[in-house]
Amino acid sequence: MLRLLLILFLFIPSAHSYYNDWGLKGALGMNYQSIAGEDESSDNIVGLTVNTQFGYRWDQFELDLASYVTFGKSHNIHFKVGDELQAIVSGMVRTVNFVPLLKFYTHWVPIQKRNLYFSAGPSFSLRTFWTNNYTVLTGELDEGYKITYHDTGIFAAVGIEELSTFKEENPSYFEILFGYTKSRKITVVDASNNQKVRVVHSDEAGPNIRTIILMFNLGITFF
Repeated sequence: MLRLLLILFLFIPSAHSYYNDWGLKGALGMNYQSIAGEDESSDNIVGLTVNTQFGYRWDQFELDLASYVTFGKSHNIHFKVGDELQAIVSGMVRTVNFVPLLKFYTHWVPIQKRNLYFSAGPSFSLRTFWTNNYTVLTGELDEGYKITYHDTGIFAAVGIEELSTFKEENPSYFEILFGYTKSRKITVVDASNNQKVRVVHSDEAGPNIRTIILMFNLGITFF
């Protein structure tokens, strides 16, 4: 899939760079996540990414509010909420990452009128696990429950973006992004009734709950 993204990117036409303007960008990609749970449990997840970025670009700098939504499937992650709940869960996982990004465009054009850029910023994330398959050790859990970690961390990326005179030419970009997040809080909700979602448990997350993220994204500027 990564090879396909690179081939598609290289065959999109290019021009010269726009600046001093607002822009909305969107991308699709793939992600790899290494998740550490309670009691030294861990899992490696490969899934899809949907990315949007809205911000203002100057000549070499751009300030964006970005979201990275990832989808995947976890296997045998151990969860613990105080002394109230312990369970081993497998199921779908979705992470919504909000990242204020500062982006710096270099003057280096390594390939086909596309210049190199770097970006970085703090991340604020909600990582939700569906209880499709589970084993309860203590407490109560049901298939309608969802387990959510509240994470903070940092994202950093390197990419190449098409040089375009006007953003209406929909310049394309390809980036490789690295992220590290640490969980601060865990919440278990009963979402079996969409009209009345009930918080079942809530507590501070364990000290070693963290996630390492690697993404490959291919996108364009919409307007």
